[in-house]
Amino acid sequence: MDPEDRLFRPRNALAAAAALAIVLGLSHGSAGALAFGGALALLLLSASIYARVGAARLAAFRDLAPRAFEDDRVDVRFRVENRSSLPLYCVEIEDHFPADRVPAKRALVHPRLGARQAAIATYRADCDVKRGPYAIGPVIARAGDPLGLVERPRVLDAYQKLVVYPRAHPVARIHWGGGGLRFDVGALESAAAGAGLEFLGTREYRPGDCLRFIHWPSTARAGRIIVKEFEEVAAADVAVFLDLHRFSLKGLGRVSTLEYAIRIAASVAVHVARGRNRLQLHARGARPVHVPKGAGEVHLARILHELAHVRADGETPFARVLRETAPLLDPGATAVPIFTSLDVDLAEYADILALYRAHRVRVVAVLIDDGTFLKLYEEQEAREREAPTVPAAVAALLAEGATVYTVARQDDISTRLDLPYSARFR
Repeated sequence: MDPEDRLFRPRNALAAAAALAIVLGLSHGSAGALAFGGALALLLLSASIYARVGAARLAAFRDLAPRAFEDDRVDVRFRVENRSSLPLYCVEIEDHFPADRVPAKRALVHPRLGARQAAIATYRADCDVKRGPYAIGPVIARAGDPLGLVERPRVLDAYQKLVVYPRAHPVARIHWGGGGLRFDVGALESAAAGAGLEFLGTREYRPGDCLRFIHWPSTARAGRIIVKEFEEVAAADVAVFLDLHRFSLKGLGRVSTLEYAIRIAASVAVHVARGRNRLQLHARGARPVHVPKGAGEVHLARILHELAHVRADGETPFARVLRETAPLLDPGATAVPIFTSLDVDLAEYADILALYRAHRVRVVAVLIDDGTFLKLYEEQEAREREAPTVPAAVAALLAEGATVYTVARQDDISTRLDLPYSARFR
């Protein structure tokens, strides 16, 4: 509160009046002035004791969901309990909510809180800062006397952890080469003897077929070995890869390559979770991140939780992460590498994409144009001058069969993920 406001509080004005009356009474020998000053002083003392006793018996309990998304507006509820035998007035709850750019929040119980009673106080906050964990609290509870002359605070050790998930932009569909399909297209199918669960029919034995799948009635009728043929169902998994190398970070706060990459990853994860595909996450910062394949809301929450905590503090090159993870992907999977830097060796990535093709893994690459972001290190300026341009990087990835999306600073992520780079110029 402003110092001038404190000066004109009722209690300060009364205290000044009481002091003036006592001084005048003493200097002029006026019993009336002394009595008046003493009455004012007694009133202030009584009000102070009332407020102090009431605040000492005040309790508040916060009701807040443990997680929210960036830019969400959340409602915070308090159950405020008066455990004293006195009714309390001017009850105010002050909370510290650091996930909001204006962290000081207040909730009121108006006009009074009866003795041994409870009430609900609420306030609204905006999660308009960067994703991550935040400690909400402490809480300061204030109570006053019936005349509103004095209020007393009580600091409550009421801390609560809030994890702000990265914002997930709505994605209508994500194309890959030639089909304009969604991630939830299902499974990749091929016929093989003894593979899979769906029975397709029978055919003549080929070297290498498992003898356990010989169809004996057909073999007896045909006079040659006939085997049962099944449909092989390849896993339609989606694997998201993040580059957490420290030199890949450009920009500040929410306007950085890392934050854009994390929001893209969250958008893809939420989109995939709507379908029937399994999802996994790979990244290597100072702390390796690996969320194995899974599906469902709980699995999605686990991925979003990891995305809320990652930092660009790694030393492992992104190419190495992609190369070493390729054997972990099943045939028919889709890899979604999100490049936060164009400082790449195109020949090396061509080899990596060839490796993915050999594993029958599709690649949907998202390139963030890091040239549109603020540079944090002097080395980044030099590297950017030698890095390939966006069209050159896109052309190299397209030549290896990848579907490519590009995102620059201030781009709308939903719009960019709705149409691949090659389709923009048709």
